[in-house]
Formats: sequence, C-alpha cells, structure tokens
Amino acid sequence: MIIDTHLVFWVEAGMVGVATLFYILNSSFTAVLYRRLGGSGWHAWVPIYGNARLLTTAGMSAWWSLLGAFFIWDAVESYISVADTLHLLATQTPEQLVSMANSQDIITGSMADNLGSMLGSIGALVFSIVLWIAVYRVAKGFGYSPNGMVTLWALLQPVYFAVLAFGKREFDVARMKARKNAVVAEPVLAS
Repeated sequence: MIIDTHLVFWVEAGMVGVATLFYILNSSFTAVLYRRLGGSGWHAWVPIYGNARLLTTAGMSAWWSLLGAFFIWDAVESYISVADTLHLLATQTPEQLVSMANSQDIITGSMADNLGSMLGSIGALVFSIVLWIAVYRVAKGFGYSPNGMVTLWALLQPVYFAVLAFGKREFDVARMKARKNAVVAEPVLAS
C-alpha cells in the first residue's frame, strides 16, 4: 500500500500552519509586552533578536539569544526528517522499503539527519534552560508566582505573554532581583 501524496501534502501543510499560528500569537502578545516595558514591539517579530529583549529584561546577557539559532536549526532538521520519511513512504512500495540495499540507504540518510538534529537539540536544550531562567525572572519582576508562570510558559507560551502584556501588575526590577522572602522597599521601573 502506497501513501497518498495528497495526505503527505496536508500533513506538511498542517505542520507549517500550526507553527505559523503559534508564531503569530506568540509574537503579537510579546510585542505588546515589549511596548509596555518601554521598548519597541517589532523586536518580538524577529526570531533571535526578540529573545535578546526578553533576556535583557531579565537582567541576562543578550548574547545568550544567539543560542536561539539552535531552535531554528532543530525545527528545520525535524521538519526535513519528517518530510523525507513521508516522501519515502509515499513514493516506494512496501517491497522496496524492505529490500536490503534500499534499507541501508534509508538508515544512512536517517543517521545523518539524526546527527544534525542531535546537535540542534543539544543547543536548543541549553537555550531552553536560559529562557526558563529569563521567564522565571520576568514573571517574578511582575509579581506573579514564578513557578506557576514558568509552567504556563512551558505549556502555553502565548498565554504567558498575554498575561504579562495585558495584566494589571507593573514590572519592578528590584522585585525581580530580590531574594526569596526579602522585602523590597521601593519599586524601580525597567529601562
């Protein structure tokens, strides 16, 4: 049984559509947040540069945002791997897929894709940890429960940014930098 090429197209189109919708929602709410913090909203629409603003708001070096390229790399590698597999399934018969010569080519190509994806995944993991710290600090600066907000960010990023962008709480750098159970005397606005 050969997979219908229309199905392959719709699966790929669905992947791109969901990613595009997520990007638009996330960037829209993040742009509002950045304007609220006194910056420019367009930063949110530039994939790696937008993270630099979040990191600097959290008191971290903007250079960490360059690790965001690994996220893009990993996403592209994953998409290519899925697209190659779907293309292979759509164009070859089951007999061709299980033949020894063809299997070796498939395994070799898959290993090369996986090695490239693995490097991207390691960089993306490091960047995820850096972003987790930034998200924690920014939520703390707004006076929200940092642990709850980090969980919200991990599960539904657009909602996290919407809460910060449209919430009533003001950002306070002193509150963000305060140690646990410390009393902050006077609020300081973010620059």
